[in-house]
Amino acid sequence: MVKKEEVERELDRHIRPVDIVIVLSGMYADHSDWMQGEIRVANKHDKPIVGVVPLGGHRVPPAIEEVALEIVDWNVKQIVDTIRKKALPYRTTG
Repeated sequence: MVKKEEVERELDRHIRPVDIVIVLSGMYADHSDWMQGEIRVANKHDKPIVGVVPLGGHRVPPAIEEVALEIVDWNVKQIVDTIRKKALPYRTTG
């Protein structure tokens, strides 16, 4: 079994260099521990979080609504536009 500290260390290694963190809200119910780790690490490094609602999905878990700068549908244009809009300001000011 992998320890929580090992998982967070690996998440830290992957999240630290990115400009934005995308979380898939449909994954939360089955992987909430993992996703809470992603959220903790993103917050630790002041990374903006964007929630993506899966195709055909409607509900977004409150834990994601509370931390996401924006919630978008499963739509390539909307996801890319949001990444451009939310990540670039953080790169220059955050």
